[in-house]
Parts: sequence; structure tokens; C-alpha cells
Amino acid sequence: GAPMVPTGITGTGEVISEGSWIPRRARVQIAFGEPIAVAREPNPHRRVDQAPHLTDRLRSEVERLIHR
Repeated sequence: GAPMVPTGITGTGEVISEGSWIPRRARVQIAFGEPIAVAREPNPHRRVDQAPHLTDRLRSEVERLIHR
């Protein structure tokens, strides 16, 4: 029943370069979307049925945030 907050994070690929394990300074941007209300559902079968719709909605919002 808790709301989901879409969060898009960009620039993380610059923090650790390929072949290194030492992080370096890089500009990382974080964008938060509007919370998505999730109704509390006690029936586990209905929760499973609702999951794909909520996942698609969350994915769409995150994609929108990172492609601003």
C-alpha cells in the first residue's frame, strides 16, 4: 500500500571507468517523479495480477525522467 516514487539516475557510467574499481568524481543527476499510488491489496492473486501494470507505469516514468 506504500506509494512508489519513480527515480531516474543518470551519469553513473562515468563514476567508475571500465577496468577500475576506484570511483572518480562525476556529475550524477537524480530526478524524482510524482508518487504513484498503490492500493493495499490483501489478496495475493490480485497483487500478482496488478504487478505488470504497476511495473510498466513505473518503467515509463523512469524512462521519461532519464530522457529529459
